[in-house]
Amino acid sequence: MRETPTSSNHDSHCIRVQKVYDWVVKQAHFQLYVKAENIEWVCLNNVNDFSQLGQDVDITCFITDENGNGRDPLGEHSILCEEIPQVGGRKDVTATFPNGSRVTLQKVKLFKRGYLVVEAIDRRGNSCKSEPISFQFEEAFLLCAPPGTIVDCHISYFDCTASIQWDSNKKLQNISIAIDLCQEVQMEAMAKILLKGELKIVKKELIEKEIIKKEEEEEEEEE
Repeated sequence: MRETPTSSNHDSHCIRVQKVYDWVVKQAHFQLYVKAENIEWVCLNNVNDFSQLGQDVDITCFITDENGNGRDPLGEHSILCEEIPQVGGRKDVTATFPNGSRVTLQKVKLFKRGYLVVEAIDRRGNSCKSEPISFQFEEAFLLCAPPGTIVDCHISYFDCTASIQWDSNKKLQNISIAIDLCQEVQMEAMAKILLKGELKIVKKELIEKEIIKKEEEEEEEEE
């Protein structure tokens, strides 16, 4: 026996949602060179100067705030990542894929800024820390970023290595810092979409009516 399809009672509803226009994951490598004479150091364990550290000095670096307090490099706002406004808005760029098809994308410029501290520790446990060192980088991305979209930038990986050069008298000369990070860049905007379905809205008034009705029925049963 052939079944007759039942008709759907679903209506069309317009809702607002966050729409993702583009999403990329990109690695980045940056080098930072700082003259030691421009950096102040704070030393511990009766060490007054970096030159007083012993042999086998271990050099590390880590993300901090502007006051030198350590922060999670993957935490929100630990490394600032925001778009650089461009005169006339984002520029259109035509890209060609290997198969010959062409697409128009937008050039999005991002600015990243943060602070880090370099720490030197010898094998006796003596240590010296630098004052917070600021760093900043700019990058350009080709993305689907039409007018009205905004950038959501998230750092998902961070690594920092540092090396120090000094002369024969152990006087500091330069600090070389390498930063490696992985970033997730997403272009998004609010958009309206049309969905078919049953819209269920529970109102306070309906709940109150059900409670009152139930109480009345219980009273009648008691009588």
